Amino acid sequence: MNVAIERAARALLRARAERNSGMPAPEEPPSWALEAAGADVRMALKAIREPTEAMVAHGAASLDHPSTYMGGPSLQSKRKAERVWSAMIDAALSDMTGGEG
Repeated sequence: MNVAIERAARALLRARAERNSGMPAPEEPPSWALEAAGADVRMALKAIREPTEAMVAHGAASLDHPSTYMGGPSLQSKRKAERVWSAMIDAALSDMTGGEG
């Protein structure tokens, strides 16, 4: 399991434990629980692989900031933001392991 998936799986397990029992999750969850939560995280990431129009607009505005005052971000920046988002989700879903970038 890569770093991003594991981080999200641990957060998911903590949230579930606190919501369901009011108790904090164990510091080191059982491997089966971590794997199951990791599968849930992967499913959620796949569901949001394609960005919404609002996500693309905000991403493009961050790439093309001055144009937001002149009618919004350019089409080129929108396309770039969409590609970047999808590439980042693909990287999170990959089996590549490694530390923080």
